[in-house]
Amino acid sequence: MSAATIVREAALAALRDDPFLSTRLNGVYDSVPSGAQPPFTYLPDILSVDWGTKTARGRELRLGVMVEAPEATVLPDLADAAEAAILALPPDLPGWRIASCVYWRSLASDEGKRRRRLIEFRVRMLEH
Repeated sequence: MSAATIVREAALAALRDDPFLSTRLNGVYDSVPSGAQPPFTYLPDILSVDWGTKTARGRELRLGVMVEAPEATVLPDLADAAEAAILALPPDLPGWRIASCVYWRSLASDEGKRRRRLIEFRVRMLEH
């Protein structure tokens, strides 16, 4: 399986298994949910570029987590928990090893009754 697919599955599992998020979100989705009521989170598309060496195939991924909430007061706690869940991904995944997973940037937006925060991570992986 591709590095992006493996990381996506691991990220979804980490977000769904987080004790704080599991009690406060209406769902964790693989893509933009249709008709879901906030608060929820989903994973946008993942950008993947080569990060290989002479002896190992590697990928550098840009993994995003979008958190939506109905009110601004709960968004920071949800975003912090989502960030912590991703940063705690296990290094050994099927067929791949995470060399590093770091916070890269975030973007907050407020559109009417929806508050959103996109949190992006840089994940570097080597195939094993």
